[in-house]
Amino acid sequence: MRAAGAGKPRDMADPMAGRGSRAGTLFIAVLLVVVLEGALRKWVSNSLTLPLVLLRDLLALYTIWYALRTGALSFRRLPAQVLLLWTGILVLWGFLQLIVNQFSPAIFVIGLRFWLLYFWFGYAAAVSMTLTDYRRSLWVMLALMIAMTPLVVLQQSSPPGAFINTQIDTDVRDIFVVVAGVVRPTGTFSFTLGFTTFLAMAVPALFCYRQAARHAGPGRRMFVVGFIALLIGTILSGSRSAVVFYLGLLGLALLGSLWFSRGVGKVYATMGVILTVSLMAGAAVLFSDALVATQERFENASQAEDVGDRIVAMLAGEPETHSQITWLGTGLGKGSNLASYFESGERSFMLAETESARILLEGGVMGVMFMLLKLAVIAAGLFAAWRVAVRIRSSAPILVWLTLALALMTWSTIGQLTVNAATGLLFAQALLALRYLPVTQAARSRPRPAVAHPPAGWSLERAT
Repeated sequence: MRAAGAGKPRDMADPMAGRGSRAGTLFIAVLLVVVLEGALRKWVSNSLTLPLVLLRDLLALYTIWYALRTGALSFRRLPAQVLLLWTGILVLWGFLQLIVNQFSPAIFVIGLRFWLLYFWFGYAAAVSMTLTDYRRSLWVMLALMIAMTPLVVLQQSSPPGAFINTQIDTDVRDIFVVVAGVVRPTGTFSFTLGFTTFLAMAVPALFCYRQAARHAGPGRRMFVVGFIALLIGTILSGSRSAVVFYLGLLGLALLGSLWFSRGVGKVYATMGVILTVSLMAGAAVLFSDALVATQERFENASQAEDVGDRIVAMLAGEPETHSQITWLGTGLGKGSNLASYFESGERSFMLAETESARILLEGGVMGVMFMLLKLAVIAAGLFAAWRVAVRIRSSAPILVWLTLALALMTWSTIGQLTVNAATGLLFAQALLALRYLPVTQAARSRPRPAVAHPPAGWSLERAT
């Protein structure tokens, strides 16, 4: 198995090169469309939905084609071989479903798009982007989060009927609220799910950016401002999952900084923990009303549903859907909101609410295989991330892979348009962390003597 550096195109020959590539530009373009398309649909015209989705998908396809043309996407590598095999199996299975179940071929195409396109995009981007591209993509993600923060503050402090909280042709009664009169912000997205998904992506990006730009003064300032923006966004989001996820990942990051630091580094790490706690306490005082509303939402939700049952439903599907699962499945794409838009003109989930249930209902046996494949990718990725983390003395790669694990197991990847693309972007970021965070290590840093140097190339491929 050759290293990732072999057979790279001209603009990728040196991973430390100070210039970007077309793949990096395409990746950032997809990210910008994902983040900004909701605002255009919400405040300009709802008819922009399909054109923007088409633009985003064409950019993703072009990224894959670019990776193939330049030789960056090589089928000699195990991840590409697995993706190719999985693509062939899904196409054959989808044709069988199409023949037996007699549904629209357009739904079948939509299904292949949801089940395959952005996984290919994520991998193609990861093997094509340079270190400069990687740093820029992290910077852009944090810059978008920072720029979105004033909008989020304004949305949360405005009444539900304010223009900034409403959508074209949407009744004010449909606006999501934390408690009566307190809006759940959407940022530049058309729905709260998009904003909370972006928050989840930005948290590991923050710590990866800190590692990738750790020796640059502007990088440190960007990290601090990004941290404050994420803290404010999480507090004001009104999302239980966002609050729990942020606190959990932040706790792991702080523990990781203490665990991996050596000598005087432990003093700086301890100071960082104290500063972080101080910033969180200050934000809690500043946005105390939002915290009270979120706490009330937690209390109301705990009375209305059992947390354990909700977690089981997210991982294994709603119990009431289990009796509807067949060996063949209803058809790839049938449970997506895009398929419902084609059939009824409205975006909704036709089969089930949770991702696991949709996978099993759509794919049948292939749904089970898909869930097992995701578990295998998560296990391999976390193993590789741990090796990289030990080498560079940073928990950043582990944080991004834990986020991807959560995304693959619970996000509406095969059902919701924005989340589908966000998963592909996060998949690329997780692979890029394995590829490039080791080469951002300072020359004076040294790994533990007992730990062998993993290759600076494709760490996930080596792990598998």
